[in-house]
Amino acid sequence: MARTVRDRHATTSLALGVLGSAFAFALVLRAAFPQLALGKVFTDAVAPGIHAALILLLLGAALCLRAFPETRRPAQAAASLLAMVAGLYSALALWHALAGPDATTALPGFITGSNFRAPGGHHLSPNGGVALIACAIALWCAAPERRIRYRRAGLMALALLVAVAALGLAGHLMGLELLYRVASHNQVRLSTALALLVLAAGIWQLRDIVTADPAREPLRLERRITYRAITVLTLVAVGGGIAGFAAMRETFEKSVLQSMEQSARTYAQALDDALRSSLALSAAAGDGPALALALERLNTAPRDAPASEQLEKLMAAYLVGGVEGVRFLDARGHLLRSSGLFLGDNARSVEPLDLDGPQQAELRWNAGYVLRTLVPVRQGGAVVGQVVMEQKLRLFDRLMDQMRRSTESADAVVCRRRADVAACAPSRLYPAPFTVPLWTAAGKPSLPMSLALLGQSGVNYARDLRGVPVVAGYGPIGSYGLGLVLKTDVTTLYAPLRGQLHLIVLSVLGLVAAGTWALRGRVRPLLATLVQEQQRSADILNTAGDAFIAVGADGRVTDWNPEAARMFGWGAAEAIGRDMVALMGLRIPPHAPLTHYAQLVDLGRSLAPGRPAELLGRHRNGSEVPVEVMMAVQATPAGPVANAFLRDIRARREAEQRLARSEQRLRDVLCNLPAVVCHFDARQRCLFANDYALQSRGLIARPQVGLYAQELLGDVQYALHLPYLMEALAGRRAQFEGCIDHEGTPRHLQSHLIPEFDGGTSVGESEGSAPPAVVGFYLMSFDVTALKELQLRQERTERRLRAIADNLPVMITYIDRAHRLQFLNHTFEEWTGIPIEHALGKPLPDVIGPALYAQRVDPLRRALTGQRVQFEVESEAMGMRRILQTDYIPDMLAVGEVLGIYTLTTDVTAIRQSERRMQELAMTDTLTGLANRRQFDIHLAAALQASRVAGTGMALMFLDIDHFKAINDTWGHAAGDTALVAMAERLQDAVRSTDFPARIAGDEFAVVLPHLSSCDEAQTVANKVLHAIREPLPQLQHNMPRQMSASIGVAYLAPGDHPVRPTDLLLAADRALYSAKHGGRDACAVHQVDLRELG
Repeated sequence: MARTVRDRHATTSLALGVLGSAFAFALVLRAAFPQLALGKVFTDAVAPGIHAALILLLLGAALCLRAFPETRRPAQAAASLLAMVAGLYSALALWHALAGPDATTALPGFITGSNFRAPGGHHLSPNGGVALIACAIALWCAAPERRIRYRRAGLMALALLVAVAALGLAGHLMGLELLYRVASHNQVRLSTALALLVLAAGIWQLRDIVTADPAREPLRLERRITYRAITVLTLVAVGGGIAGFAAMRETFEKSVLQSMEQSARTYAQALDDALRSSLALSAAAGDGPALALALERLNTAPRDAPASEQLEKLMAAYLVGGVEGVRFLDARGHLLRSSGLFLGDNARSVEPLDLDGPQQAELRWNAGYVLRTLVPVRQGGAVVGQVVMEQKLRLFDRLMDQMRRSTESADAVVCRRRADVAACAPSRLYPAPFTVPLWTAAGKPSLPMSLALLGQSGVNYARDLRGVPVVAGYGPIGSYGLGLVLKTDVTTLYAPLRGQLHLIVLSVLGLVAAGTWALRGRVRPLLATLVQEQQRSADILNTAGDAFIAVGADGRVTDWNPEAARMFGWGAAEAIGRDMVALMGLRIPPHAPLTHYAQLVDLGRSLAPGRPAELLGRHRNGSEVPVEVMMAVQATPAGPVANAFLRDIRARREAEQRLARSEQRLRDVLCNLPAVVCHFDARQRCLFANDYALQSRGLIARPQVGLYAQELLGDVQYALHLPYLMEALAGRRAQFEGCIDHEGTPRHLQSHLIPEFDGGTSVGESEGSAPPAVVGFYLMSFDVTALKELQLRQERTERRLRAIADNLPVMITYIDRAHRLQFLNHTFEEWTGIPIEHALGKPLPDVIGPALYAQRVDPLRRALTGQRVQFEVESEAMGMRRILQTDYIPDMLAVGEVLGIYTLTTDVTAIRQSERRMQELAMTDTLTGLANRRQFDIHLAAALQASRVAGTGMALMFLDIDHFKAINDTWGHAAGDTALVAMAERLQDAVRSTDFPARIAGDEFAVVLPHLSSCDEAQTVANKVLHAIREPLPQLQHNMPRQMSASIGVAYLAPGDHPVRPTDLLLAADRALYSAKHGGRDACAVHQVDLRELG
């Protein structure tokens, strides 16, 4: 028997060696000759490089030679030699991959790859190289003559081999590159991992051959069974862990991709809005009539002083409004005036934008994005000049910075198409402008940027120009021909999954350990018996044509076959162990559902053998399932148990219902007409009667042809019809509505009586001639009880809707096409004080007054054309001022005609007041209560403009606390905050009421001093501030010195000086502050602004 076992292991090992060798040979062909059909079977993501394929081929051949321990020694020696060659080859290839080509120039060409034509075929991944070396060691140690210590070393090498290969396979299955790639080196290919596992299985079979001992065969067989069971358990656990992680990764990946795509779309739209607002500013500049007039005059009279002065004013206004530089050109393109900074002249990247209309624009990059526009100026249809503007796109830069800071590896790139390449501006990862091809050699888009420039939006996995795998969201930026790519390294995005991977690994290890402990408890025979019994039961249940359900003595399900799962929607794992009565909701129609298992047992005992009972069950989705039940109840010591076969009779029931519906439709067509129809002659004898219609409505008991009208209708109905019957016999049409009592229920009738004249004519057909004799009449009667009840319900519904509308905190009205109020709710009266009855039906101007009506004329006109209009107005009524948001909703017919307007008016006063308070908070420094930098910039620009208009002087004061950093470092930031608050209070008390103090950053403060006539006034205010700051501070808790000082720099702008920009004044004040600090601090330096010094 031992020999048989050895032969079986030898055959298995040989088969695995042949399989591995054939597989490796195919990989060699694919790597060396990719143009062959055989080489095209494996994709680039699956096939390994040439080195790995050759080494696998050597190892497969060595495994084949090592298969039989009794083989001649030359074969064993050849196997050892092949294993050593494969190990040496793997070590050299691994050294070349890690050290790089410069350090391995002395190696042979077949190692460095210079002898191979296949590009990249000479690279070997580090972990793959380690696994190949371990495989070679394990094969070398598997020789029959090796000592025990070598066999143990071989076992450790085999364990390392299996670990690397299994991790590589798991990494490919779970999509985790960190399991099969080391740093930026090549990865372990899927084919390499599979081949290594095949070789590992063969080497394990060799170990069984080598260690076979007839004396210990029973123990060995038991151990093998145990090992195999542990292996199966491990594979199941690992497979479950991989499946669970793959599902978790798929969900996480879907969320990440959706988030990345949404971010790319949102930022692309935001960048589009930023460009659009900047383009609108430049376009508005070209539409100014003052500019057009000035340029027209300068074209005819280049030395026109008023026109030149007008251009100077316009340039100053543009620069204050956020424009960096302005140039005015005449009609021939010659420069007339230029002012400001043109950062785009030294731009490293210049890309024109695709625009509609005469406006031209370029997106330039010079340490940030700059928009340069050229707008022609027209006067009377002719071009009289051009305006060149340059704006620094601060919002654009902030959005790009936000994208690049979203993760530690995020980057955002903006590109434009140039022929077949994408030209891109510098970014976080690419400091210089660069271009990338739009198309691959196969004519497909090469990168996500290509798709963005083609107008597509989405998200892709790709490798960027660094070769790093990234997730890239892309999309076009408006219609300017620009594309945006927002990318993040895959490693960064999937970092949260690593912790989950550790948890899965620990769970798998715990499961394997628990299974190992159970197997060592010798539970295998019991498990085998249990599996046998379960298989037998499963076969019985799976072959049953009907649903089979077994119920234990406690009323819980013990067996549940697949047909039962299909019938009721609960899987076996979900149903077994649950209470059957509660799970299935069984009931015997028309009784209530069963509530106890004992009721089901009584039903089963009451059934005769072979006689089914019809019940109604409940599907998982709540629908009823009619079933036919055959049940047997058996008595056990624990109580009665039940075995039931259930047959789904829904199809039979549906067939019966379809047949019943068909018969009912036939009866309705033959017997049920929408009106009672009778035909009487002149003597009131019945000639025809729609008897079933009459009988179904209970109008007569036994209608028969030949009866008189009084006999047919009865005394009550005849008396009701008699006056109109006589009208019909007199030759006139008659109709009426009446009410009769039918079995205690009032029934409303609508009857029509039409006279029949001699010759078959009716009234109206004999006009223009003598009326013929009446020979009879027709009676048609309709039951209008439902219509009457519907009218009553409609009236009640209208009253309820009026109650709801009157209690809503929204003013609801309806205005017809003549602007008359046709509906008003009670809120109208509460807000306006006008009673509803005084306003209903009156024109809107007469109700709300001409002023309020004028605010609503244009929205009313637009709404009456079919548009939905929303607007806000301020209204005052009953001493209360409200901000009202009104929606005009057209009341339109299907043909498009507007009958009127529904109006919904909401009081949004509280919301708007909250918005104003939020705007005020955004302009104030929260620590000191002074204006912040944003409000300061706005006020400074306004003060400069006011100074130029009024012709007065002004000054800008810069000051900061001396040695403020030492206060923070020595006594802490709380002491620093106290100093800042004290500084703000003293500054605010020392300056004039017309001055504007602000905290602009850290310990830096600034004061705008308007309405100055001399530099001495600014010096006086500065000295007053210095004196106030030197006053001793009150006793503080921080133990900091009570004495505080500051340095002040003042930039004075004299009346009538040339206009300066805010940045010029800021620069001058900063220089003055530097002079004060250089002079020893606790001092003031006042400089008069000189544009020549400022450059």
